[in-house]
Amino acid sequence: MKQRILITVVVAGVILVGILIALHRQQPDHSSSATSPVASTSGVTPDDSAGAASASHPSTALPGTPSANSGAALPPTTPVIERPKATPAVLGQIPQNKGPLPPGPPPLQGLNAVAAQDLDKIKKMLGDYRTVMGENPVGTNAEIMKAIMGGNPKKARLGPPDGVSLNGDGELVDPWGTPFFFHQLSGQLTEIRSAGPDRKLWTGDDIIRK
Repeated sequence: MKQRILITVVVAGVILVGILIALHRQQPDHSSSATSPVASTSGVTPDDSAGAASASHPSTALPGTPSANSGAALPPTTPVIERPKATPAVLGQIPQNKGPLPPGPPPLQGLNAVAAQDLDKIKKMLGDYRTVMGENPVGTNAEIMKAIMGGNPKKARLGPPDGVSLNGDGELVDPWGTPFFFHQLSGQLTEIRSAGPDRKLWTGDDIIRK
């Protein structure tokens, strides 16, 4: 009797163990699905899935940024304008003198040259007087020469210049015997004029110094 009960218990245990094994095999393997990468049966990689997700949610793009799939045209870029390279013509060249310079007035000769030298001496004489007295003498030719020859407050005798003649009226005369003309432009500047060969003032052959 005891042997039958023992056999029955063993058989029941074997049956129970078989049932538990069968039930265990029917349950899905959650551990393998949790650790395995995304199935590739659809041909989509993890990076592709991220791109698909961003495409399905366009709100994640920055405002004002055109999307690759939106069809909006990109703004045109500003063209770069290159400056032309400078050439010698652009830089500028000093024009060369293509011809001789125009001739100047011919040099004075003869008595004209002597008159010019006398005028230079008279100009220096007035400068000496101006240094001593502070300004040029004024008046006629005779009055100016009187002041220069000592008739001034300091009794300074500063003329006549060497080689320049005085006539009987006490006037300085040019090589043709015509008195020089003194034109006071200011207290510091006097124009001195020789009448020249024609002995007439204010004509084209006058010789002038200031």
